[in-house]
Amino acid sequence: MERKFRALRTLAALYKVLAWVLLIGGILLATLVILFGILASVNGTSPLFNGFPLLGEIDGIVEALALAGLILLYALIQFVVLYAVSEAIYVILAIEQNTRETAYYLRGEAMSNSPSGGYWQGQGE
Repeated sequence: MERKFRALRTLAALYKVLAWVLLIGGILLATLVILFGILASVNGTSPLFNGFPLLGEIDGIVEALALAGLILLYALIQFVVLYAVSEAIYVILAIEQNTRETAYYLRGEAMSNSPSGGYWQGQGE
């Protein structure tokens, strides 16, 4: 049976990829914030970080860990939401395909192609 709604399948796959990209990006960003916190605690606040939002406020490792925790939490929430949207699209597509297959079999189109002449085994004799 042919698969319909290729655009929805593509969109679901795109949501799934985007979810993973955001999760990995969040982990990398949290790691970078912790490294900035370590550098700020050792060398003091650098003027290099002042151009970035919230990074200019990091004075030590405690602030960096708190900000990294918030970034990880946000990335995890976004991952779950986007992955759930992707799976919801796949569930809707599976329901549509199963409904179409059930209607196909209930109409008897599958039986007309059988070698027994369209009857279930044992019914046509």
